[in-house]
Amino acid sequence: RPVLSKEDEIPDERPDQLRYKLMAVSSGSLKAKLDIKLHNPITSKELTVTWSTSPAVDGDKEMLQALTASRHREWLPYLQTMASPVLPAWARNHSANPAGNNRRGRTTSSLNVLGGRAAIQETLQMQLLTSGTTEGEKTISIDTIEGVQVKSHPYVEMLKGKPGGKLALAEVAPADHFFLYLAKPKSMLPLLEDGADFMSNLGGSLTGSNVKYYLKSRYLARLGLDENWLRMLLKTGAVKECCLIAPDLFFIDGTEITVVSRLSNAGLIAPLLKLAGISGLSDGNVIETKDKNNKAVFWAMRGDLLTVSSSLDETKAVLALIDNGGKGSLGAAAEFRYMLTKVPLNDSSRALAYFSDPFIRKLVSPATKIAQLRRVAGKNRLQFITSKSLFAKLNGIKDYASINTLTQQEYLPKAYLSEAYTLNSDLTATSSEYGTLSNLATLSEKPVSMVSKSEADAYKQYMRDYTRFWRQFFDPIAIRLDDTADDSLEVTTYILPLIDSSIYNGLKDIVMSHKDGKTMKVPRFAHEPVLKLSLNLKDRVWEEITKNLGEFTTKYASINSAILDDLGPAVHLAIHDADPVIALGSGDLMGAFGGDVSRLGGNSQMMAIPVLLSMLTRPCSLAIATKNPERTLRHLRMAATMRRPSRRRNELEVQFYQIEDKDSWVYSMDIFGMIKLRLGIEVKDGFLFLKNIPWSTQNSVTGFEETALNGVRLAAYPAACKMQLPGLHAAASEYQAASAYAGSSMLYPLLVSGYTELKDAPAAHMKLFGYKPEHPAGGSWSWENKNITSSAYGSFGSMKQPVYQEGDDDFG
Repeated sequence: RPVLSKEDEIPDERPDQLRYKLMAVSSGSLKAKLDIKLHNPITSKELTVTWSTSPAVDGDKEMLQALTASRHREWLPYLQTMASPVLPAWARNHSANPAGNNRRGRTTSSLNVLGGRAAIQETLQMQLLTSGTTEGEKTISIDTIEGVQVKSHPYVEMLKGKPGGKLALAEVAPADHFFLYLAKPKSMLPLLEDGADFMSNLGGSLTGSNVKYYLKSRYLARLGLDENWLRMLLKTGAVKECCLIAPDLFFIDGTEITVVSRLSNAGLIAPLLKLAGISGLSDGNVIETKDKNNKAVFWAMRGDLLTVSSSLDETKAVLALIDNGGKGSLGAAAEFRYMLTKVPLNDSSRALAYFSDPFIRKLVSPATKIAQLRRVAGKNRLQFITSKSLFAKLNGIKDYASINTLTQQEYLPKAYLSEAYTLNSDLTATSSEYGTLSNLATLSEKPVSMVSKSEADAYKQYMRDYTRFWRQFFDPIAIRLDDTADDSLEVTTYILPLIDSSIYNGLKDIVMSHKDGKTMKVPRFAHEPVLKLSLNLKDRVWEEITKNLGEFTTKYASINSAILDDLGPAVHLAIHDADPVIALGSGDLMGAFGGDVSRLGGNSQMMAIPVLLSMLTRPCSLAIATKNPERTLRHLRMAATMRRPSRRRNELEVQFYQIEDKDSWVYSMDIFGMIKLRLGIEVKDGFLFLKNIPWSTQNSVTGFEETALNGVRLAAYPAACKMQLPGLHAAASEYQAASAYAGSSMLYPLLVSGYTELKDAPAAHMKLFGYKPEHPAGGSWSWENKNITSSAYGSFGSMKQPVYQEGDDDFG
């Protein structure tokens, strides 16, 4: 049947011939005539044509623009990954100040909220200033720019005359620095091996970009050391405890790093120090050595404390604290001593990371934020120079490694001639101020004293945005890593207090806190569910819920609404293993709990969305606490014995019947005659249980566990996944495919420009930009017909995924 009627038919006015324009770029001379075979992929017809070549007029901008537009279609899928710094520079017009702010919309999930990640992100506020400009004459003193005006907590009062906790190594750390304490340095050896790869792969899965910065080896090299030396040191057992101190958190772009170790026996490491070229250490001196980039490294010994640092100023600050007994240190601060009472260290503790009030205050200060903006602007200019030189090479420009040529040919603005930038023959760009992309200057090396009006305005806007979250206090953060009795690792995050934002204020309005003095009683199931969400709701909240449920229970369930008086306020949702047709969230283990809830308005009611969706798509058990189990049972027995036929009200037909002679019932709803929902109901161990698959025996309760963290608990059990492994494999494959495509977009410009071959492309990207993409496990890239293809995930024009193999549970 034709879609168009005879009257609406479009007349066939196709021409007998279609004209195409061919353009080619060649590094050498071409033959006068070229034979070209054309292939039509739809009709499978082929045609050979002869092209009489003629060179373009030198400097033909119109031809070059047409060529770029033609190429843009090939670049587009690579561009859309937003992973490559090169392709955006190829596709856009020249920019004299390509700083950019890379600011993306904020996203968060239920997991991020409950796990504290959302609070940490909002506390540290490490994003760039929104203006992204560093232009203008520097006429304003940094001291005249007002920072974020937020009070500190009254920690001395909060200690109530008690000394609080104590950690000796914290007394060598400046109060306004990031502090990482390692109680068992030897136990961190696995992180130097498989653990580091695991964390890197996890990050790649979460971000869709499997990029390697090699921070571990980079910072060891910055201290003049290597991994083998560090392993030998830790295996000696000579280091009892150690700490890492840093003035900021910009580890990827570069920061100063200081390590202080308490030695059990200095003689044990003397041979290792000699291997590192260190000799002559004594209590009164500082030894200076050089790393492989000829930067200074500083070593010092004070008693049983060994210090190594990338900065002389940082070394002097640590030694001054050691010499004055820790006066003015982080460890001496009332804030830190108070926080140690909330997150105390014990025999099972491996590590403690601490973000102090003064450190957060410095991190969001005008000096740090403007210094960060300037360095990122300098970094992006370096990327811009290298990207444009690659573009010139692609276009056949002979002297593509010359800034003079690039400005003359208008690949770069003329401003680059007057700025202190150089371009090496291998296309690595260097700034006299910030160095190279693989070795940028730290913020400490480039302190800010005078700023421009645009920079000052940018910080004022940042401050307005920041203070929307902080009405009262700064929030110090402590993160502790512990061993558990079952040989697991547990991370505890403590933030004082929760930030003043709609998400956490809403959550605090709904759930209990430790101040309510109640524990959380969590049911255990015969077969561990994939996810368990537990909530101790406040009485006021539960009363609101029961008001809305009262009419429903009476009208549609024939159950006396008085049953609700005894229920709550504890509610537990268990999601059992299944292979759902509808994948929630991103389809991974966390389902809708791991999805972006900020799209739902970012308030606490977002928690209800994953719950409702899970009950409609997965086998679930809902446990609601009852204060009077016997009375709850009587209400259910009464409802089951009422001799009423099933009734249809507003297209909803309900039934309520008992299972044999047991205290177990099924409540069924038939909606419009199209949807049948059955809920199994029973009362057991102080809970009313509702199961959306009542005939299943796998989700029976075997006991309970109590926990002092009584507000909200979201627990995931990956080992419980059996039936849903194929679905999880599909979700993991989508993450890894995104990572493979992002990596291909980074390598593509290096290959299409002829800069390097595929086998050397990742290393070349590392040399040019300071990081490199790696293909996800189980695959590799190939380069054919000027297109990158993944052996596991295909290419942009022909995407594919690997098949799930039965029994494979080691993926994603």
